[in-house]
Amino acid sequence: MSGQSTQAPPPASYSLDEIQTHPDGVLDECSGRYACPQCKKMVKFFCYHCYRVVGLARERIPTVRLPVQLTVFKHRQENAGKSTAVHAKVIAPSDVEIVTYPDTTLTISDPDRCLLLFPGPDARTLEEIDPKSFDHLLVIDGTWRQARSMAQFVPEFARLRKVTIQPRSTRFWRFQQFDTAHLATIEAIYFFYREYYEAYLASGPTPLPYAGQYDDLLFYYKYFYNMIQGHYRNNPKRSFSSRHKAGYIEYKSQSETEMMSEASLLTKASEK
Repeated sequence: MSGQSTQAPPPASYSLDEIQTHPDGVLDECSGRYACPQCKKMVKFFCYHCYRVVGLARERIPTVRLPVQLTVFKHRQENAGKSTAVHAKVIAPSDVEIVTYPDTTLTISDPDRCLLLFPGPDARTLEEIDPKSFDHLLVIDGTWRQARSMAQFVPEFARLRKVTIQPRSTRFWRFQQFDTAHLATIEAIYFFYREYYEAYLASGPTPLPYAGQYDDLLFYYKYFYNMIQGHYRNNPKRSFSSRHKAGYIEYKSQSETEMMSEASLLTKASEK
């Protein structure tokens, strides 16, 4: 779920190739599932319940420190294994907390200093907010319907100021029921911190141009995206989800594109 404005201009496209994450070839060494050292469940890459790295030493995975503490309020029905918000907790463990709704009561120590990343007519951009007025960010993790329901019925949200980010098209591989401006949760988190840097640090009295400080928030996301792209590019006769937007798989040649189109037509015909 993104925090983009519903009254914003058309979303801009972005490329994950421009995101300078830590070299992710190390993840190729995780060829199977491993027991989580804490809960003992068999998982791959990381445990989405305990947020522990598996299959690799933790120091081989990048760590990010965030300038503002993050709480992710995750809907109970949001599949933990599919939640991209978990990436933030794994990569920035000291600065991220994940709370499950409605199993856990949300506790915000100082609502006046907490922002809610959520679109709406009363949501403001970071340029409109004093950086000294907040030190906590809350992000909702769930489908768009779940997020709207939580925003409406969780009483603690009523006191929070809403913040929004610039509209961008998602690179998410899962089917989006709404338009492409609805970012995956980790995308929304990343772009909030990217815009935080650009609003408060890159344009101050001693400007410090952004140099990828938060790019590793997309470490797993970029790896999974490239893995899916590579799988379908290497198997052009396989059809990607017929419900996804056309052209999501970025084929390298015209012949691959034609194969993909033919496979997609066959898939749709078989669904009738």
